[in-house]
Amino acid sequence: MQTDKELFKVFQAVPQWLYLIRRQEAPTKVALESVTFKALEKHCDGILIPNDGQFAVQIVEFQGYHDPLIYARIGIEMGMLQQLHPNRTVGGVIVFMDRSLDPQRRPWNAIIEAVYLVEVLKELEESQPNHPLVAVFQPLLIDDQEILEQRAAVCYNCIRSSPLPDPIATSLVDVFCSWMFQRFRDKSRQEIEAMFIQQLPELRDTRVGQELIAIGKQEGKAEGEAKGKAEGEAKGRLESFVSLVHTLQNILGEPLENQLALYALDSSAQQKLVDELQSRIKSRLR
Repeated sequence: MQTDKELFKVFQAVPQWLYLIRRQEAPTKVALESVTFKALEKHCDGILIPNDGQFAVQIVEFQGYHDPLIYARIGIEMGMLQQLHPNRTVGGVIVFMDRSLDPQRRPWNAIIEAVYLVEVLKELEESQPNHPLVAVFQPLLIDDQEILEQRAAVCYNCIRSSPLPDPIATSLVDVFCSWMFQRFRDKSRQEIEAMFIQQLPELRDTRVGQELIAIGKQEGKAEGEAKGKAEGEAKGRLESFVSLVHTLQNILGEPLENQLALYALDSSAQQKLVDELQSRIKSRLR
């Protein structure tokens, strides 16, 4: 699975978590930036730059494969970083996905800090099972696909309902969904979206449910607006309803209802049909 890009995205969204996984006090303001050292023509995964000068500026490398020279490379980058920040303490951190990937080269491993992400996240899960950082990484931590499928909705909702600002939560959801798509390559997008419905309360009343319902609405609304506001709004509502019904029927593996027949339903009948399909999906996924 692709991890380096997603790891950077997670910790760039909340750089304080890089201190959390090392059990260290985090500065109030800190940023994780991607930098290329021109003298080396080398791109590093990230540089952790606290506003508070009492904290070190640190090279951060996310490592998901075995590299016997990783410590030497980070050591060279630390020297370049010192030139960029001559009046700051510098350091290096390698975030290994697993302890087995650490070549433990001396003397570098006495200078450069190593973090074993899987171990740290499992410890965090024991003490804070609903932490959004734990939820984001479940597609990497849970080996059994059936268990992951059962927990998908809980993890998704945990990220969305966290107190994090909405742009940060959205970024974390993007990473979570990317890893879910990679884990379930044999499933369609609709089938994976169906995982997010299970174990949640009334679908229409949840943020997750509203986001899934919006998938069907967007196409109809966009097409309707293109044909004129007055006519487009009415047509957009109908096409939103048809798109939603067809999405739910795809999830259930059922033949799609005739479009004209759906257009003929009044608003009460439309609502009844949608509620029935959603109820059957939730029952099937229990």
